[in-house]
Amino acid sequence: SLTQNTNNVGRITSSSTGALTYVDADSVTLEDISASGNVNVSTVAATGDISVGSVVTYLELSSITGIAAGGTGYAVNDLLTVSGGKSTTAAVIRVDAVGDGGVITAVSVNISGAYSVLPANPVSVTGGGANNATFNLSWVVAGTITLTAGDEVKEAGAGDAGLDIRAATLDLNAVGGIWGGTTTTNETLEISATNITADTTTGKINLANDPTTAAVTVTTMTTNTGAITFTQDNSVNSTGSDADQALTVTTASTVSGSISISNDGGALTATTVTASSDGGAGDVTLITTTSGQINIGNITATSDTITITAAGAIEESGTDGEADLTALILILQSGQASGTTDGGIGALATFRIDAAVLRIAAAEGFISLLETSGNQLGDGTAGVPTSVGPITIATTNGAL
Repeated sequence: SLTQNTNNVGRITSSSTGALTYVDADSVTLEDISASGNVNVSTVAATGDISVGSVVTYLELSSITGIAAGGTGYAVNDLLTVSGGKSTTAAVIRVDAVGDGGVITAVSVNISGAYSVLPANPVSVTGGGANNATFNLSWVVAGTITLTAGDEVKEAGAGDAGLDIRAATLDLNAVGGIWGGTTTTNETLEISATNITADTTTGKINLANDPTTAAVTVTTMTTNTGAITFTQDNSVNSTGSDADQALTVTTASTVSGSISISNDGGALTATTVTASSDGGAGDVTLITTTSGQINIGNITATSDTITITAAGAIEESGTDGEADLTALILILQSGQASGTTDGGIGALATFRIDAAVLRIAAAEGFISLLETSGNQLGDGTAGVPTSVGPITIATTNGAL
């Protein structure tokens, strides 16, 4: 483990460490850090950036998905140490049942281990006074990374598309922005986490998340002046599997700036999303691609545009009496994925909207909307196409 306070080292490079706690008087660059414990780094100065090359916490064994080869000569309660990979603590498998000749028929996890590099399936083991058993294993990311910058949290190798930060829980805090650090190439900070918070006093937030083995929750994502961009792309992740995961954003807000949130291959639930709470310019864009329904709580872009484009349906998340969607222009497009058979808008519960201009298209399913503000609702240039299902649009007071 490494603990240092109020130094001005400028750079930390460690191929392997336990827990890392570090406070720097000015800026610091984190390079090639693999921690088997939690990471907590902060800078004190108003100009103190945290630049990230690679900071990852450990992976641990979550389950044994299969006995590839049962071996011979094993006994119940034998403890088998996993071979290969790179670890500070190796995973251990316990033998729970054997058949004739000591062939393993049932096992369980005894020690989860802590790995920076995973052994390849099927893994071999040592111990138990026998041999030839191999197993297929499933892993999960563990640990927490907390970064608190006096100015920006950004990418050290600005512009690259490689993974910068991996942890089960990621807490990013800044004053001047959380992003890739360059406007000329890639502006994104690449992360892999399951529980995320990202808050900055001002400046943009630009994050790309590659999830692992569980649904993702973004608890807060806020800035005063600056745009928020969050993409979740379920490509091959850090545990070596292709994972399509749901994404829930509990709170995302700007005082002045647009918000864009997208998820590829999974559902998106947006509970409270508010762009430009001071009434300035700021759109909200919510997207699912390949597959995935979009569930809406309260989305606000009072003076601008809300655009929701779903591979599947668009539905309300939690029924209330308030307007679910508040905007000058509201664009809703559902069932946009090829082959979608469930692509309605407000089919399960009527959407309450507050908008002056409405443009909607549903590939499949019902459309049910209620205009609540009493404003005139209309758009002389847009139709309301749907391939299957009725369309219901009503107003509480005002023209339609």
